[in-house]
Amino acid sequence: MKRIFSALLLVALLAGSAFGLSDREYRDMKRDSKLFRDADRKLGIVWKRIQSQVTKASQTMFDTLLEEQREWIRSGRDIAARKYMKQSYYPINAAYAIVTYERIGYLEGWETFVFGEDD
Repeated sequence: MKRIFSALLLVALLAGSAFGLSDREYRDMKRDSKLFRDADRKLGIVWKRIQSQVTKASQTMFDTLLEEQREWIRSGRDIAARKYMKQSYYPINAAYAIVTYERIGYLEGWETFVFGEDD
């Protein structure tokens, strides 16, 4: 059943350039794929850590990051995952996990730039 779902989702993703994960597909992948679930969990941890450090001085930068994050969720994540699936033939769960880990790296870099090292 998981393979059928993955195959159908892959075909749908590759077929439409404006297509992204629906809420249901996101929940299903999170439920069915430990790889994606772990990446998504870590993304949530990093995001909450960043939110907890926002001060009045960093609020404007955070607001910009928040809008970037929303755009990444709306389309950037899907575009990047589709690239992995088309060019490298990654299965859908691996493609979405990879782009999620890439986003985590970006957010951690942003965090270091804005808030400094934690040493």
